[in-house]
Amino acid sequence: MNKNNASALFTFLFLTVACCSGCSTRSHPADFYLLSPQPMPQLAARDESIGVFPVRVPDYLDRPQIVTRTGENSLDLNEFHRWAEPLRVNITSILVKNLSHLLQTDRIINASRNHGLPVRFQVDVDVLRFDGVLGGEVILSGRWGIFSDDGEEISVLRSFYFQEQTHSETYTDFVAAMSRTIAELSRVIAEELERIL
Repeated sequence: MNKNNASALFTFLFLTVACCSGCSTRSHPADFYLLSPQPMPQLAARDESIGVFPVRVPDYLDRPQIVTRTGENSLDLNEFHRWAEPLRVNITSILVKNLSHLLQTDRIINASRNHGLPVRFQVDVDVLRFDGVLGGEVILSGRWGIFSDDGEEISVLRSFYFQEQTHSETYTDFVAAMSRTIAELSRVIAEELERIL
């Protein structure tokens, strides 16, 4: 093999390895998701202002990755299926939207963004579990309460547990099922607000 052929072969092999290396290290682009408000029958219209405290979630959910169950004591944090914003922020936003629709008012507000607007009651939600199995069930559980405007007097304090079946093993369907559990929680809270207002 002459010198020119050896140089050409070396160049070809180098470029081939570089191209293959580039292909193998290129990461798959991540998909991003948001919970969505759900269509629900409206209750009686209300004029009172109601604040919704920022929802609390456990540490295992307070991350960009969508968390699914792979077993009773095992979880999967998928790097390529992520929340478009912090889950606690998204849940709070959807609760405000759902309650506004159910109670037919634009006076349901995110308490963290309230700039001095007086409210009659404040809603507090503490999520303890919000996960499930792809192609299986999504579970939402925790506690919720309704407090007086000063946040001291408890009007209602209850636990909740909702399940929704997914219809496929896709993350799109998984997040849709999660949205339906938030809708159920919203409905229960709205019914109690309607009762005490």
